[in-house]
Amino acid sequence: MQTTLETGPELTCSQWSLDLAEPLAGTASPTRGYLLIEQSGPWGRDALVDSALDPALTATLTAELGPRGLTPLLIRRPGRSPDRTHRGGRQVFAAVLGDEPVTVAFRVADVAELASLSWAQFEAAGLPQIHPDAVPVTAGLALVCAHARRDRCCAAKGRPLAGYLDQLLRSESAATSYEPVWECSHLGGHRLAPTALLLPIGAVYGRLDQQSLYAAHQAAQNSRVVPDLLRGMARYSKPVQAAEVAVRLRAGIDAVDYPELVDRSTDGELSTVLFRDAAGRYWRVVVREQPVAIARPESCAKSPARPTVCTVEQVVSVAGPRIDA
Repeated sequence: MQTTLETGPELTCSQWSLDLAEPLAGTASPTRGYLLIEQSGPWGRDALVDSALDPALTATLTAELGPRGLTPLLIRRPGRSPDRTHRGGRQVFAAVLGDEPVTVAFRVADVAELASLSWAQFEAAGLPQIHPDAVPVTAGLALVCAHARRDRCCAAKGRPLAGYLDQLLRSESAATSYEPVWECSHLGGHRLAPTALLLPIGAVYGRLDQQSLYAAHQAAQNSRVVPDLLRGMARYSKPVQAAEVAVRLRAGIDAVDYPELVDRSTDGELSTVLFRDAAGRYWRVVVREQPVAIARPESCAKSPARPTVCTVEQVVSVAGPRIDA
């Protein structure tokens, strides 16, 4: 039985993943929310720590964000930025996911200001008060992973994609107080590049191209998703992500608000998840989370490994709101 993929050095981790038909659903990194900080210069492997930000600031951000289950990301405008000193200040976004996701935008003249954010307001209801200049993000925000130091697939595939969407929206979008498209640091899942995060809905996508990224952005504008390229809604654990995508595909659901998570139980590798759709129907999904059979690099810079993936084993409509019905 083959347990290691025999490949040539010219193949990338994303091509291996595609050749092996690794599932997309259930691969988004779970989080409660994000803090996105503009940093135009080069990003090190650990973007927050290795990218010329003050160590005292990064220590504060790590201490504040980590216990709250929040994820820091660095962002930069598509293309080469001539202003690495940020003389005009820095764009910052704060996002909280959940049943009613909220994202706000604001600018800081000095990145050191982030150390004194109103951290207690990093909740959906309080997020507009996190900074005096915070404004709601309503037009949609697309973050495309372009973190070359983490993986060459993200840079080679992500940067052109971000540039394409940026130019496209620039020619057709209404004016906002923030730019709608950014390159971002590591989203997780290099082997699924190009990957993108859509806010405020919190949808993570993989294996995108120009048309599908634009479709995902347009769908997000209307509180909808594109299920067949959805890695998962980042507010959920990975088995629940996979289960939700399975219900969307089976029932033809693209609205962000449904299906609604009702219950979940876990027994070893198996998770049983119950959802309710907009029509009041209940859906039970059984998901197995286990390492893949054939080893492959999770990143172009790594040796072959067996990443854990979520496989949907059952999707059935059930009579009532019982997970064992």
